[in-house]
Amino acid sequence: MSNLQAYDFCQRSSNLRLTRLLSFVLSLTLVASVQAQTNAPSEMEQCAMSQKASKTGHFKISLERAGATGYQWFAQLPKDGQVRLLEQGEESLKQGLAGGAVKQWWAMEVLGASSGKQVEVEFYLFRTWEGKERSAKRCLAKISVE
Repeated sequence: MSNLQAYDFCQRSSNLRLTRLLSFVLSLTLVASVQAQTNAPSEMEQCAMSQKASKTGHFKISLERAGATGYQWFAQLPKDGQVRLLEQGEESLKQGLAGGAVKQWWAMEVLGASSGKQVEVEFYLFRTWEGKERSAKRCLAKISVE
C-alpha cells in the first residue's frame, strides 16, 4: 500500500468516525430536548390568599418553599403602580437543617390607601434558570385596606 493510499484510507476512516460521533451527539440532543419538554409542568398549581393592609396601606406576605430545590418565589406587582415593595427577605424554618423549609416574605405598601381599596399581587414559584413560564405554582394575594 502506498503512502497516498494509506493516507486516503485513514482520511475516510476518520470521516466515518466523525460522522458517527456527530450522529450520536445529535441523537442525545434530541432526547434531552424531548425529555425537557415532557418534564415541563403541564398545569401550574394555583393558590389564593386574602390579606388585610393597615389604614396606611402596609402589609406583609409570607410564602414557604423547599430550601434545596432551586425554586424561589417571585412577586409580580400590579402594572398600574398601586403597590410598592418596601422590603423582602427569607428565613429558615428549621435552624441548622440544610435544605429545609424556607419562608420568604415581602413587606409592601398600597399606594393611595383608602378604606375598602383592593389590589392583587401575584407570586410565582420557579427556578431562575427555567423562567416564569415554567412556574410550578402561582399564588394570587388579594389585598384589602382596612
